[in-house]
Amino acid sequence: MIVYTIFAGRRENLEIQCVYIDKLLNDNLIDEVHLWDFSRKHSDGEYLLEISQKTKYKLMHVENKKSWKEYYEYYEKYTDGIVIKSDDDIVFIDVNAFADFISFVKSNDYLLYFPSIVNNGVCAYWQQFHGFIPKTLDIYFHEQYCGSLWKNTRGKATRLHQYFIDNWREFCKLHRESKHVVEHKQGHRISINWFACKCDGNTNVYTELLKHTNDNGILDDEKHITVTVPPIVDKNISIYMNMVVAHLSFFSQITKYMPIDLLRDGYRNISKM
Repeated sequence: MIVYTIFAGRRENLEIQCVYIDKLLNDNLIDEVHLWDFSRKHSDGEYLLEISQKTKYKLMHVENKKSWKEYYEYYEKYTDGIVIKSDDDIVFIDVNAFADFISFVKSNDYLLYFPSIVNNGVCAYWQQFHGFIPKTLDIYFHEQYCGSLWKNTRGKATRLHQYFIDNWREFCKLHRESKHVVEHKQGHRISINWFACKCDGNTNVYTELLKHTNDNGILDDEKHITVTVPPIVDKNISIYMNMVVAHLSFFSQITKYMPIDLLRDGYRNISKM
């Protein structure tokens, strides 16, 4: 069972992401889509209700939209499957590499499995390290938390997005041919824009998260999942560089005059190809 879950809210982003999700469903690469309703606007909530009527889509109601706890408690009960967690502003997925990504998940024993994420502080470093981002664009550091990419300092994130939009075919082709897997060090943080995990009798990250933190609201789930839990269960995090997804924005970038609408239009055009 492969369940694709979304912290869902903003229609303008989900309309793009669902193009890729529908392709994954049509190719039988995922089994169900769970839309967790964290919407803040009535119109976004109406859109979630609308798309939840599609086959294999399920709307998940949230009582407390200021807490992620209901989400984690729900998947704590899963015992036989793969759960993918996605933010609602994932605006590109290399569906041609998805089957290989799932094969990697099934055949390895990491706690979390990340793809190569565009607009992610840690992934950007490895993308440049392996030659996927030219140094003439900018220098991308290994930024585990906040940092210059997160802040869009001097347009750093904007330039990366535009480079990907202009070169996405070659960018993905190089990734698919790379065969690089990065083992993310225990105790190092990474933004959880999109990841997969196994929920089985061996290790369920959601079980471990709830077991080893007193943060009842799971206010900093990212820190607990990527920093607190891995050394406790003695499992590493992997970044599977063969598959690319693109994450549109952090809240800090929106406040730094990132041209969100322009970039979103670029990703929307890619989704139609």
